Amino acid sequence: MYRLLPLCLFLLLGAHLGAQGQTVVQIIADSENHTTLETAITTAELAGTLSGTGPFTVFAPTDAAFDALPDGALEYLLDEDNRDSLIAILQYHVVPGDTMAADLMDNMTLPTLNNQDSLYVRVIGEMVMINGALVTMTDLEATNGTVHVIDAVLMPPAGDIGMVIMETDTLSMLSDAITAAGIGPVLSMAGPYTVFAPNDGALMALPEDQLNALLANPSGDLATILQYHVVPGAIYSGDLMDGMTVTTVQGEDLMVTVSNDSVFVNDYYVSMPDMMADNGVVHVIDGVLIPPSLTSTREPAFASEVSIAPNPATSLVTVNLPYSILNNTTLTLRDFNGRTVLTRRASSDREPLQLGRLPAGAYLLEIRASEGVIQRKIMVQR
Repeated sequence: MYRLLPLCLFLLLGAHLGAQGQTVVQIIADSENHTTLETAITTAELAGTLSGTGPFTVFAPTDAAFDALPDGALEYLLDEDNRDSLIAILQYHVVPGDTMAADLMDNMTLPTLNNQDSLYVRVIGEMVMINGALVTMTDLEATNGTVHVIDAVLMPPAGDIGMVIMETDTLSMLSDAITAAGIGPVLSMAGPYTVFAPNDGALMALPEDQLNALLANPSGDLATILQYHVVPGAIYSGDLMDGMTVTTVQGEDLMVTVSNDSVFVNDYYVSMPDMMADNGVVHVIDGVLIPPSLTSTREPAFASEVSIAPNPATSLVTVNLPYSILNNTTLTLRDFNGRTVLTRRASSDREPLQLGRLPAGAYLLEIRASEGVIQRKIMVQR
């Protein structure tokens, strides 16, 4: 094995020297994993620009990243009639200047070639992410800049926060609620704002009578609850620290918890962070935040007697329930997309839940009794 090292080093050195003397466009063209990106650059007629003096830093999505786009999206972008959209997306992958991996710092922003939007950098240990896309290969040096390989296609902000929410499939119920409550104009203002956006699964997990009551009076409690999800200023995931509190537009505070690199707001898991908007940022969460001041939506009395242990758990968790609610009580466990993974009637005050076959992540346990409904987060670790 050790005899192979000189040959391996020679091949690696040859590949490195091969990159020298090439422009960023030529590096992409010579990569067998970037044929779609090469086609896109040609279709957008950007090869000449990116072959210029620069320097440019290109975050280059692989063919697999383009294949992961929604059905029909790639065909739409490569249609010459939609060239402006393609140009905007490609320019969003290019940063003026020569930015090496060592220059990428946690929580920094990078201006892009379109001079309007920025990229957001997270550095966690050895892992580097750009707008949530993982950097899988760094520092492919060119005569006019540097290429870094990423595993997803970066999309420029869809517009203001309201537009970002409206364009996100898993936030359709929130978008409808914002429209009904009449707070859309607030989310279109200059801001900046940070929105902790409950996904459709979180809203569907609310008791039906509670959700109906909120929708029946959208300018009342619903507007108050939605304002409790909005924080003045742009707070990115890298800014969220364990134990910090942030004051909402509604006036009451949210509590942030960070555990094992997972972020929670009022105990709800941030399942999709750092969705960039023109006037701030959106973080998707797996629960609905209820202001403490809304007594009409406070938890039922039995909630203080419920406990879950261990939590986080690996294979088995026990839900401890008060005897007073055992008749006609249902336990329902959902993932953060709202899919039900377990449901059953409670039959004892110590209900064991088998979690061994579930993927690691955050789950929402709904405990529904005749006295009311509560929700608790359960973390599964592997």
